[in-house]
Amino acid sequence: MSVFRASGAAALAAATALSGAWLGVVTAQPVPPAAPSQATPAPTAVAVGGKIQAENACYVRLPDMPVTVNGSGRYGMFGAYNPVSGVLVGAGGAFKASDENTIAYHDMYAVRLDSPAAKWREIGYSTSTGYTQDTDKGCREMAAVQLSATNWASVFGKDGCDNGRFDTGSKKGGDIREISVGASASSSGVRWVANSGAGELIGELKDNKGKLARLFAVWDDTRNRIVFGQGTFDDERDQLTEDSIYEAKKVGSQFQLTELRPTGRIPLRRYGTCAAYVYDKDAGLDGALVLGGQEGAPEGASATSHKEVWWLDFSKNKNGEWSNITSRVENMDAIGFRREGACAYDPGTKAFYSWMGRADAKIPDGASHSAGAWRVSLAPLAESGAPMTWERLAKDKTAGIKGRRLIPSVWDPIHKRMLVLGGRNGLEAYTDVWAIYPDVTGAACEALDPFAPFQSVATPTSVTGPTPTLGGPTPVDTPMPPPRPTVAPGACPSLTNLVPAAVINAALSNPASVQGYNELQNPGVPASPWNVRRTSLSLRNPAIPFHPLYNGLVYKAGCP
Repeated sequence: MSVFRASGAAALAAATALSGAWLGVVTAQPVPPAAPSQATPAPTAVAVGGKIQAENACYVRLPDMPVTVNGSGRYGMFGAYNPVSGVLVGAGGAFKASDENTIAYHDMYAVRLDSPAAKWREIGYSTSTGYTQDTDKGCREMAAVQLSATNWASVFGKDGCDNGRFDTGSKKGGDIREISVGASASSSGVRWVANSGAGELIGELKDNKGKLARLFAVWDDTRNRIVFGQGTFDDERDQLTEDSIYEAKKVGSQFQLTELRPTGRIPLRRYGTCAAYVYDKDAGLDGALVLGGQEGAPEGASATSHKEVWWLDFSKNKNGEWSNITSRVENMDAIGFRREGACAYDPGTKAFYSWMGRADAKIPDGASHSAGAWRVSLAPLAESGAPMTWERLAKDKTAGIKGRRLIPSVWDPIHKRMLVLGGRNGLEAYTDVWAIYPDVTGAACEALDPFAPFQSVATPTSVTGPTPTLGGPTPVDTPMPPPRPTVAPGACPSLTNLVPAAVINAALSNPASVQGYNELQNPGVPASPWNVRRTSLSLRNPAIPFHPLYNGLVYKAGCP
């Protein structure tokens, strides 16, 4: 089978001539050569497990989500992921039945990415946790934020994110809901955190019952808080689009809200921005990078989509300082405006990623709904006036995958890949799920097995003794103890600037050589969602510097 190459008809024909047996992938059939006036071949479907070779990225189609009761896909949904166990979660979202009719959902599903045949399972939850579980109620257009290796937060949104806590009448308000994603795609492995939510709403959040949608949100792990803001209470009314910024500090199981008052010139009110928290102690970086957005206006009406990059700097105080750094990006015209897509920051490579979303169709290989991926190195960010440059990893108009917007920002920090769940283009909502691997091309893309880190190792369940001598006892199968489950190891993000990369890579490539790997957190108690295995590479004492003899690496059950 062959990789689908999204770089023109000639490249596509050449790719289709390649063959192999990796994963038993069913990929696109070749299309006739395009006429000279056509820059891109017609989109072609790629089966689950199939691949698309983009310019400098490999796209892999993962198992599709179930269709909704209306037979559609979902957009504006919540996403969460455990990079150690490979469990991916999707919840809520909506379907645009017509220009005037939107249907919201509360269903939650999970899948463990251990094979292309893996199936999404519905995860039931109590009516006292999670979203409102009524007809046409749930949660949509929230922000998804990773809080730790296992926990995520669904940040505000509308149509039932509050489960009636703030919108007691129609039960369509917004809230912060925390979820834990463990080792299995089941109700025991995926759970809403009991009693999670905002302690109380403040300011305009209170006035509008928390129905803040299409906002940005990041996890500031330096101060243990969610920073969120902008967004809209009604995208068809400019006066209900926001420029306010808030913090949500966790107190017990709930979040205490405070409005932040950043200095500097405040960005114009907008929704659909995407942001990531950036911390680099050595460079003095501590803040949030915020990309794009749009003014409030009815869909299809004249409104400004912003071709901008902003920096919200927390290095001097917790309220931050705004600065427009668009002029420092040398090729901002190459990427154009962006909104309602996904983004992430990788501290290991100091790269900010942006993928999918509404985009500028007028740029080279552009599309109004992007299927592409971009990145910019933030290594120069700390240097006053130093230029930065966007790199295109995949064209916005990439054949084989439909462009879309309103997807959650889900990044795999261990395997360095962007994840795509559902989304929307016009009135069409999608069920397909993708992983995008930057810098994976050619033979590496063809051989890529995205499920390998999470596949169980087959082990015999019994052994048969030697053949007995004549007249001896009849042989019997001797049961073996059940095999210890193997979970792919991962390095805690805090190690990046503390331990040499070669030491980390050696510990990950041979985890059995490092103390603690795959042992239960409490060896004297049976395994359970509360007694998991030690698969997170960390320092023995994270409070002091690394030393190969006196403060080396160990595996722990979660990151500090």
